Amino acid sequence: YAPRCVYMAEASAPPSAAEEAKQSGTAAFKAGRFDDAVAHFTTAIEADPQSHVLFSNRSAAYAKLEQYKASLLDANQCIKLAPTWAKGHSRRGAAYVGLRNWRQAIVAYEEGLTHEPDSAVMKEAAD
Repeated sequence: YAPRCVYMAEASAPPSAAEEAKQSGTAAFKAGRFDDAVAHFTTAIEADPQSHVLFSNRSAAYAKLEQYKASLLDANQCIKLAPTWAKGHSRRGAAYVGLRNWRQAIVAYEEGLTHEPDSAVMKEAAD
């Protein structure tokens, strides 16, 4: 009979630098402090440049600041990292709307719908 080894998981590992910055960015975004949100999401991206969610979040913050070219660049990077994630396409569509490029906005929303056909937000935007 061999004794069983039981390992206890750490109660709560401290958040990574990227996660901590993301949380700060999300709080700033919710508070309407979009410049701060961009700064926090940028810090998070520097710590985790492969996170499509971070690029999506910063894209949204840039859009709130009406910096649509920057929003579009982040949406494109989000899609590059996660091509089948519908929200990235939604971010691209929103950036194109801000840039008044209606055709590309529709293309972006329609592409998003191929990945998430039941998205009410994208259906409404594509119409």
